[in-house]
Amino acid sequence: MYLTIQLIEAGSDIAREVHNIMVMSSFEYPKPFKKAREEIDRVRGTGLEVRFPTLADMNELPYICAMVKEVLRWRPIFILTPDHISTQEIDFEGYRFHAGVGFVINKAVVGNECEFSEDFVPERWLDDHEVNITHGL
Repeated sequence: MYLTIQLIEAGSDIAREVHNIMVMSSFEYPKPFKKAREEIDRVRGTGLEVRFPTLADMNELPYICAMVKEVLRWRPIFILTPDHISTQEIDFEGYRFHAGVGFVINKAVVGNECEFSEDFVPERWLDDHEVNITHGL
């Protein structure tokens, strides 16, 4: 029981931290959030016609998807990811990695490789892959 409670708490802590980062960015960079609100209002309606967005609306919410990626890039929750082990041989940009090789991703460095890395700019993710949440991260 204790382990189950710990796992639930660990997951909620990550969600809370992402929300905190999103709120923090909204105070410092209000313009992207105004654009996001306009996109949500366009998709879900306003006034008496309002409804909650669903996953079925995701293709119509590219700016929201771009904002999620930018929140995760702008202030990463985990600086170093846990080891990822390759299950098969990988050829990547002229390098060969054998099955069983472990990879650790330094998100702080990777997230700062873009132009104006300290700014919150969701538009950097608008590349026709914004709905694929893992593309580019």
